[in-house]
Amino acid sequence: MPSADSGWNASPFSFIKYPEILLNELKELTGNSQIIGLSLMDNYLDVGIDITNKLKRNDNLIIWGGALTTLNPELGLKYADCVCIGDGEYALLKLAQMVNLKKYITPIPNIYFRQKDFPELQCVDDLAKLPPPDYGPSEHYVYVEAEDDLLPLKNFDDYQLFFQKAPDPNTGKLSYIYRMETSRGCPHNCTYCVNNILKKMQSPKMRFKSIIQIETELNLVKENMPFVTSVSVEDDCFMARRDLKELAALFKHFGYTFRCLISPVDFKEDLMNELVERGLIVCHMGLQSAHSRIVEMYRRTDINRNSELVLKYFKDKEPQVKLFIDILVDNPWEKIEETLYTLSFLLKSMPKRAALGINSLVFYFGTELWRRAKKENRLEDNFFLKTWHWHRQKTIRYTTVLFVLLKFHFPRTIIKILASKLFVYIFERRVFTSFFIPKLLYVIKRLQILKKPKSLQRKPELAPIDG
Repeated sequence: MPSADSGWNASPFSFIKYPEILLNELKELTGNSQIIGLSLMDNYLDVGIDITNKLKRNDNLIIWGGALTTLNPELGLKYADCVCIGDGEYALLKLAQMVNLKKYITPIPNIYFRQKDFPELQCVDDLAKLPPPDYGPSEHYVYVEAEDDLLPLKNFDDYQLFFQKAPDPNTGKLSYIYRMETSRGCPHNCTYCVNNILKKMQSPKMRFKSIIQIETELNLVKENMPFVTSVSVEDDCFMARRDLKELAALFKHFGYTFRCLISPVDFKEDLMNELVERGLIVCHMGLQSAHSRIVEMYRRTDINRNSELVLKYFKDKEPQVKLFIDILVDNPWEKIEETLYTLSFLLKSMPKRAALGINSLVFYFGTELWRRAKKENRLEDNFFLKTWHWHRQKTIRYTTVLFVLLKFHFPRTIIKILASKLFVYIFERRVFTSFFIPKLLYVIKRLQILKKPKSLQRKPELAPIDG
């Protein structure tokens, strides 16, 4: 994938192009492949089209999967031979068996073929039946943008060059982070989120990996990737697990600190105390907005119920735990005073060490807010390619700048002054929001990248593909 330095232009759309040399290497690498699969989100549509056009032969089958085809399968079928909707583990296995036996028998649950009926949709009810993730390293490759080359992974040590790395918020030492899921699904119904649709298409209930299954996976990590020091739980709602204490104890047993995402509604101080004791060092919380009308628009009134308690806990009782707070900007229905209300709430309650995640609202195909935006003709021509990165929007509000200042720990007393009516009135004008502010924030983000420790930017030293 392109690095964090890629795509630094004024466009909010993800027009990412892989170099021709990479596409040629992929073509050579897949020359004997009967099935080629691509997993895509909406904003990688152009990349998927380029790869598909390059790799397609008369004797192979190209299948698309991921959020893009699950939400909008007809779009995927314009370019791929078939698409996977929802869970793909068993579906892809059946497809491979069909191709291997040269018996093209349809239908296959979750696989939608061109000019065929919509498939029956099934989900993986029991995640314990799935094998651990395949990390090879045999026949695993990575595109290294700094080298402009596709390189093979020769052994597990090579993974150390590409793992997510971040300083431990307590010790400052560099942590190698293993990312894993322990569940699928989300109990909430936020109007901007694809999970709302997935629940209707796949399973309304959350599905969980067992402790034994997680332990098996971690044993493999410990054996093959001894450089790993921390686990990032990628679940949409980690606190929905009923065996949190046992799972946290398992992380501690392996010597791993861990990071997770929580919903304010699930906050319990005694439970959080035990998670911190067992190695919780980073906690993500989705807030999105603090204003009641916008929170109701996002259908998060109940979800945000304990937001103040969460902030107070990490501010007063566990300040050493890094708290990330996510908010949404660029909501076309949100008034300036409502945005400033959220800013005021954070200025008052946000812990000093906390980090702010600023994301631009994206209308994902089929979501409730997408339907509303479509009805009101608010969708841009390439809305499905839009990135959530706030710094790449055509128009960047002055109120977003104020959030950015808070993100970079600018003195809060000064931010309060800059949020006064006079400053807002002046800098919310179009000449600032459409020209000066986007240029300024571009510079700020570039400086942020340049300030990264060299250990986070080092280039890999792998051998090129033989031959």
